[in-house]
Amino acid sequence: MSEKLRSSAKIYQTLGYRGNFCVDAVVTAQGAVVYTEVNVRATTGTHLHKLAADGILGDSSRLIRQVSASPNWGALSTEEFLAGVEKAGLSFSAGYDPGILMVMPADPERKPGAFLYATISEAGAQDDVSRALDASFRSLGLADTESTMF
Repeated sequence: MSEKLRSSAKIYQTLGYRGNFCVDAVVTAQGAVVYTEVNVRATTGTHLHKLAADGILGDSSRLIRQVSASPNWGALSTEEFLAGVEKAGLSFSAGYDPGILMVMPADPERKPGAFLYATISEAGAQDDVSRALDASFRSLGLADTESTMF
């Protein structure tokens, strides 16, 4: 843990907080890590990391990657997203690889691409999983063009 993260954690401890927290960061083009936000609660991705730590992934070569929905999918409902996952054969099941978990519900009132999902797959196959999901949405008429995100 970096010194910056340690000092942030100490501030929240001093205030009496005990529990999970998530630190968001971006990596600049120069390779510097810039912390952008601290969420001192069980955030959208924290439960996935807990599941991974508890062994739901099984094989250590499997990875969870949180992904923003592609904006070319349009404003999907949760039901449409899950239908696309099922059609692609990517519904998550422990011990099955690959799979997709919805991290937060899709909301057709939000702008396209404004929700998160997670891929669970062998290292190096995450983009293939996202491409398969993208193809599924196109076959269902829920995306007009192929995404360039993956």
